[in-house]
Amino acid sequence: MISKLEIVSLDTIDVSNMIPIYERAKYYGPYDYSRWVFKDESTNLYYKIWNETYVKSNNIISGLLSGLYDETTVPALKGLIFWNGYCRGYIMDYLGDVANKNDMISDKDYPIFYNYLLKKIKETNYFPYDFCQKHIRKYKDGFSLMDLEGVHHLDEYGYRLKEHNDRGIKGKFINLPHYENDIKKLLYKPLQKEDFLDMEMHMGKGGKEVILNNYKLKTVRDVVNYFSIKENLNNTINTLQPSNWQYFNCMLAEFRHNVGDHHALGWENMTKEYYESLDTMSDDEIAKFLKETPVPFEMGFVKHGFHRACSMIGRLINGKEYIPFYMNTKKYGGHIQNPIENINHIRILDDFGIPRKEYSISNSAILSVMGIKSRIKNNGDLDIIVSSKVRNFLEKTKMKLPQVAHPFGKDSGKFKIFGCKNDDDLVYNYSVDILGFNFTEPRFYFNRMHRVMNSQHRSFDENYKIKDEGKKGVENFKEKKLYNKYPFNNIDYHKWGFELVKELEIIR
Repeated sequence: MISKLEIVSLDTIDVSNMIPIYERAKYYGPYDYSRWVFKDESTNLYYKIWNETYVKSNNIISGLLSGLYDETTVPALKGLIFWNGYCRGYIMDYLGDVANKNDMISDKDYPIFYNYLLKKIKETNYFPYDFCQKHIRKYKDGFSLMDLEGVHHLDEYGYRLKEHNDRGIKGKFINLPHYENDIKKLLYKPLQKEDFLDMEMHMGKGGKEVILNNYKLKTVRDVVNYFSIKENLNNTINTLQPSNWQYFNCMLAEFRHNVGDHHALGWENMTKEYYESLDTMSDDEIAKFLKETPVPFEMGFVKHGFHRACSMIGRLINGKEYIPFYMNTKKYGGHIQNPIENINHIRILDDFGIPRKEYSISNSAILSVMGIKSRIKNNGDLDIIVSSKVRNFLEKTKMKLPQVAHPFGKDSGKFKIFGCKNDDDLVYNYSVDILGFNFTEPRFYFNRMHRVMNSQHRSFDENYKIKDEGKKGVENFKEKKLYNKYPFNNIDYHKWGFELVKELEIIR
């Protein structure tokens, strides 16, 4: 669809000869939410225009480049407006009277279009948050969305929700409850057993100290191993009292039907006898319950949802199979740092509308996300390889990327190894997903990481120290087998290329 869109320069649009349709001059604090709509009566086209500082100025680009917006979802979109390298609006065909219900999709057709849109969201990982039935307009023989600039990556849902609320923006972030629920469902993925076992458990009180053997145990794995020994289990039973038995009795009971709220019942009433009075859940019932009721864990940490964690621990110490929890596997709290946050400017291309699957983050950024101390928050820029789709779009629109984003030249020879042919091959076939971001397979950087040379922004000695610390960090990462831990355990071992790490070589 992008190839068919007209790119219109803002200075060629004469709004003085158009009819003003809508004006929204609004700031929330320093944040610009202003936009204007004009109608050209001679063409029946509508021009939505905004300032360069409009907070959603590039979101429509995300929708287009990701594939969320195409001929099936926005056939009425006719062009994009650019000026001086920045997106300044878009052009739509006539979509009827917004106030006229007969011009929007019917109640009968709405579920069909809605389910199709959900499919597109799942495929592309981008969602329009400013969505409602009224925004689906009848168009020719089908339908078209309107108000197109409210688009974000699914992984940004929590961040953008908080942003919406913190800025005091009126109304809900997503207005439709059923749509909000469906978006949330797309965020929840099954938690693998090893990732559950690796989770640290909150060192609170009220019975948590019993589960953690007076804080001598740290992870779920520690707790499972400890209580799998019958003697440890029996010795702990002898120490129980009403003020500390709620989690332990929950562990013994595993999963039961109709367990009451522990705050309402009181800790002292969460007795062994209480749990045993409730019906046991079958494996199928547990699986259904866990899928339909996502658990509020943070990645790597169990605080909220502690009872459910204990129920699963009870299954495991009794030799039963692990049944996956469902959770947002990209949700990190304050206890464990999200490794993506080790990289400066990591989200800046989101703000410029460049979809995450259309570029690959390269060079030493992989060391940052691996947690190598010398590279944490130590990048001044973001080295990337962009797909031909993005490169062509940038050339066509003359759009400017942020100064900190450094795209490699087209089909750089640095990446024509391991069978990789060109930029698209690298972005789509030789990159790995780490927490929703595309990284060039580590072996591409490990293959030349040993080269030490002068650079414009660092001395030779600084470069040598950084490279040496990077080499040692990678060797330590390999020795501890951290590649088997989340979020790296989805990367095939050969794509790491640990065998390529060499002694440093000075290049004069």
